[in-house]
Amino acid sequence: MKRIIKYSKGEIDKAGDVLAGKSVKGMSRDLAINILENFRSIHTHPLNVFRMELIKKTNEIGKGSLISQRLKRAPSIVRKLKIQKRMSLSQMQDIGGIRAVVKDMETVYKLRDLIRKSETQPAFKSILTKETDYIKEPKESGYRSIHLIYKYGEKVKAENACRIEVQLRTKIQHAWAT
Repeated sequence: MKRIIKYSKGEIDKAGDVLAGKSVKGMSRDLAINILENFRSIHTHPLNVFRMELIKKTNEIGKGSLISQRLKRAPSIVRKLKIQKRMSLSQMQDIGGIRAVVKDMETVYKLRDLIRKSETQPAFKSILTKETDYIKEPKESGYRSIHLIYKYGEKVKAENACRIEVQLRTKIQHAWAT
């Protein structure tokens, strides 16, 4: 079931400020929590859409891939807002996350190319906002994966659009990361 956002971008960001511990006139912590839960809920439909698309794409390149998805839990969102002082709740890129774990590097890049090719299809409802290849340029920790950040809902009001993070990695990279 597709959920509807009940709050403006400004209200979402104020809720994020309250949850991060800042004082915001006219907003209680209870209201901030309700806004956060509503904002989290709008990520459910896009996650399911991306999951179905990833299943289709991974089946095109062979069997044996693992697809998982998750909504970032509220305590994790609050922790991130507290740590990253300049982060606004409405701009958080990983509230909705989906991951494809495939057999090898060649398959990671094939899958990435198939997904990127889909962007030209009329039915594709998202805009790529950022691609980061942590395989070619790993994080200092050694973490490796490809991250594609999509803004879901190219033809909807800005406050109804949300960001979905798609991660692509090999089974070995996944074992290391977990």
